[in-house]
Amino acid sequence: MREITDCLALICVASMLSAACLAPEVLWAAPSDEPDKLEEIIVTGSKTGESNVQQTPIAISAFGEDQLQQSQISKVSDLMGYVPNLSISAVGSFAEIFIRGIGSSNVVGGNDPSTTVQVDGIYLGRPYSQFADFLDVQRVEVLRGPQGTLYGRNAVGGTINVISRAPTDDFVAESALTLGNYWLVQNQDYASGALIPGMLNASIAVDYIRHDPYLDNIVPGRKGVFNANNGGVRIQLRYRPASFIDATTRLDYSLADQLDNVYSKLLAPFDPVTNSILGNYHKVALGGYPDPPNAEVTRNSGIAEDINFTLNDELVLRSLTAYRKAATAVDVNSSAADVDLLAIRQEEHQRQLSQELNLIGNYTHFNFVTGLYYYHEVNHFLESPTIVPQNLNVYVAPTTTTDATAVYTQGTLHVTPKFDVTVGMRYTYEYKTFHQNETFYLNTTGMEVVTPPPAAFILPIPGNPYTYMMSSKYYAPTPKFGLQYSPTEDLMLYASATRGFKSGGFTFSSPTPAGASFSPEKVWSYEVGAKSEWFDRRLRANLTAFYYDYTDLQVQVYLGGANLSINNAATAHNKGIELEVAATPLKGLALTANAAYLDARYSRYTDAPVPPPVGVGTVDATGNRLTQAPPWTINLSGQYTVPLPTGDSAFLRAEYNFIGTQFFDPTNDVHEMQKGYGLVNLSTGYETSDEKWQVAAWVRNIGDVQYLTAAYSGAVTWAGSPGVPSTTRNAPRRCGTARRRSLSAARATRSCSPSSAATTAG
Repeated sequence: MREITDCLALICVASMLSAACLAPEVLWAAPSDEPDKLEEIIVTGSKTGESNVQQTPIAISAFGEDQLQQSQISKVSDLMGYVPNLSISAVGSFAEIFIRGIGSSNVVGGNDPSTTVQVDGIYLGRPYSQFADFLDVQRVEVLRGPQGTLYGRNAVGGTINVISRAPTDDFVAESALTLGNYWLVQNQDYASGALIPGMLNASIAVDYIRHDPYLDNIVPGRKGVFNANNGGVRIQLRYRPASFIDATTRLDYSLADQLDNVYSKLLAPFDPVTNSILGNYHKVALGGYPDPPNAEVTRNSGIAEDINFTLNDELVLRSLTAYRKAATAVDVNSSAADVDLLAIRQEEHQRQLSQELNLIGNYTHFNFVTGLYYYHEVNHFLESPTIVPQNLNVYVAPTTTTDATAVYTQGTLHVTPKFDVTVGMRYTYEYKTFHQNETFYLNTTGMEVVTPPPAAFILPIPGNPYTYMMSSKYYAPTPKFGLQYSPTEDLMLYASATRGFKSGGFTFSSPTPAGASFSPEKVWSYEVGAKSEWFDRRLRANLTAFYYDYTDLQVQVYLGGANLSINNAATAHNKGIELEVAATPLKGLALTANAAYLDARYSRYTDAPVPPPVGVGTVDATGNRLTQAPPWTINLSGQYTVPLPTGDSAFLRAEYNFIGTQFFDPTNDVHEMQKGYGLVNLSTGYETSDEKWQVAAWVRNIGDVQYLTAAYSGAVTWAGSPGVPSTTRNAPRRCGTARRRSLSAARATRSCSPSSAATTAG
């Protein structure tokens, strides 16, 4: 009840602020009968320069700056519900991104994500780097389906591109403040302009967000979980010493120091305190160690140099060099009870160096991009579970080193003005080494111990402590073949066959080399699509159908304690269809409707491990649904903008997102399942005619729907509990107000309008 009261109060405040900005005599202006046209959406996902998304023969969803603001999309995880067949969750600070049923639940040391996130062309190697807040963002593009030719290794599910605003000679300054329930405060500031007009430009963006825990802890004196306390800064320097050179230096740093939204819930009665919240996902019972529970500290930083040499009117040479460092440390209370059972310390420290060279050609009858790529990564991972009742500690600290090189080319021949043929090929070579260091020892301190103390009693298990080194080499050709036919200017048909590759790796907790490594997974994707515009660009309708043929799909299953298994399911097949529609039927009214159907199943997986609490033996998972692959995803939105006599405008926006039933384990265990659910978001706002002031009020998840975004079988079975899944919960109902102020004389140009950005073109 208090949350509803807080929301109403905040909305009232926003309404009063909006009214204060209006003159008393302001009345609604009578709208014109002429509907608006859908604006052109410009994307760069094809790597050959800017192109109209309706003429780009790939499944791609684009979000402009306005749409990101209005839908409260401030990081990658917020995209879920707005992109067809996209599912996003997390384990601790580690992101899990699935597109069309393809993703990875093993996102820690020894393995890589299945969907890549790139910021201005730089690959973010570790999953916990993928959830950093957006800074200085002009556009976000989500490329659905394998991108093995242009984006290479680990883009087997797809790619999310984050594109920054480029600094120019024009002075631009913006400040945004958002307030909400749970004592939400978010501040975003941006400034850009010329240091030396015509030669040197700079920009700086700063972001900070905090809110109180969403989930209360019923254990007296203990903090709740799922709060926010993070921020970052991003600086760009753009240097143009000559007409043919455009060089941009980018530096960024972000820090999160907060309490995670990953926690454990009991499936069966245990003791009176924990039993009191059995089935209640608004509360947790986390006592014992660590205190506070689920504390996370994550740092990301990097520097990149992006240089474009214009060789002539047709050719551009691009060099993209980057060095990045990332680290995360999480203390997880996995007991799910008010007593000490299990605490887990996780750390990861990573550094990466990458270099890419592109030659881009745009001729009258032929476009192409060809390139060389090198990537080096060193990743130190640590996991230290403390199982209190047994006085048992496990120290697992592997180091994985990766060196990957690739050469690629892709070209499109314009056979006729209406018919194009695309052929591409990438060849990747990858070498990985894995150094394991694992120790089982007694811990009688009654609290978490990260490293074995000098006097620790090493358990007399054969081979303990376990140390070994192993390496693997992977080779992968990833071709693409495509056809594109445009019978009219407003209709484009395309078909493609693409191969994707996800590198192999190592199970971080394996004490011996036997069974430690797993093979790469590969996929052939076959896709057909139609992109169309009707009624003088007032209706946009896009349709995509796809079929995936997987081999050696990597599947992770938790076995209890610190143990997990990663193996290669024999085969899997995914097929589906995606429909995306946008329309402006009336002046000021923008409507979108996206619907996707997905049938993703294991076609042969006969030895899937049985998860805890049974945790013994295997089961035939053939025919089961892939994890995090809901059969239906639907997004509906409508925005009505009304012009005022003063030239100002007001808008009302409503959104509905539906995610179908999904499983989080290959056995399709009912304890690790989330039934389908729908979310409703509402917002209203006011903008001045010069676009210097914006005020809005918003409510997200207005029905306060409870659902899980991930679940993992219980490690606490080792400690004597009746079976505990670790779960990741959604955010509850939130509401607030937002104020944005532009200090510039002219607002920066946007590449996507609210209506166009809400249109995801497939």
